Amino acid sequence: MLVSILILAYNSGPEFVDVLRAACSQSHGSVEVLVLDNGSIHPIPDEILTSREFASVRFAQSATNLGFAAGMNQLFQWSEGDVIIFLNDDCLIASDFAEAAVRSFVEVPSAGALAANVRRGELAQGEFRSTDVDDGSVLRITRTMRVRKIGTAPMRLEVEKPNGSCPSYRREVLHHCSSGAAKPFDPIFDTYGEDIDLALRLRSAGHRTVYCPDLEATHLRSASSTESVLMKSGRLRQNILAGRHINARRHLGLSAAVVTPVLYLQDAGLLLRGMARGDRTAIVDVRQSWRRARAERRGRCGVRLPLEEGFRA
Repeated sequence: MLVSILILAYNSGPEFVDVLRAACSQSHGSVEVLVLDNGSIHPIPDEILTSREFASVRFAQSATNLGFAAGMNQLFQWSEGDVIIFLNDDCLIASDFAEAAVRSFVEVPSAGALAANVRRGELAQGEFRSTDVDDGSVLRITRTMRVRKIGTAPMRLEVEKPNGSCPSYRREVLHHCSSGAAKPFDPIFDTYGEDIDLALRLRSAGHRTVYCPDLEATHLRSASSTESVLMKSGRLRQNILAGRHINARRHLGLSAAVVTPVLYLQDAGLLLRGMARGDRTAIVDVRQSWRRARAERRGRCGVRLPLEEGFRA
């Protein structure tokens, strides 16, 4: 099986070279690595783009930030693999990651997606290394469309969704559950919430998501990703709040009538806490998130601009 490792890069840090090196050094004999720089303020350096070490990598540059969902959709359309790994630009996968993914899909034919055993990473003296802290290997989705960590397990087991830093999918399943023409992720989510939507669409279509402890990875996590929603602002906070409303309405059926008012109350509480600490942008963010959720319900979601250039040779 051909394995496609898709990396969406945005203002990538010093760990990106290690991430790219690990993706290119897989023990599996048939791997392609595709990288899209998603409108970074500080694009991928030329020394990486022109390095002989990464000569097999296919690079592309977007003139604007497409958001995570649309960016990964573009990479998926360019890819050719039977197995798809959506890899964060701060996630280091083990050298046998692709091999273990192929093996797991063969051994568990009913699995449409694989969840990895992900540890929290740290940068110490320029070295990207793993810690003993679980980064969210076994996860569940709450009724209010949040994700909660359960822990790790020594054996394979069915879970609700994979860790978003390095999920693996069968290509045929992504096509089957696509939100549009070869679009695994719905771009209405932009960033945050798209992975929950995909996980719930897979489950409703009868495809299992299986946690595999031998799929090992280390996730560095940005400072922004570890902050609470209260501490975020602008596009990120709007994405999180809107995503919860959209997913609740799409996937909870009749119980959405109970959950949606709870979400509005939680948003109002966030707004009040933000105001109490002098964060007046909370008003704009909450209002914009509600507006986006209503627009999605009425089918008026926006369309992202296409890329200006394709892959660099």
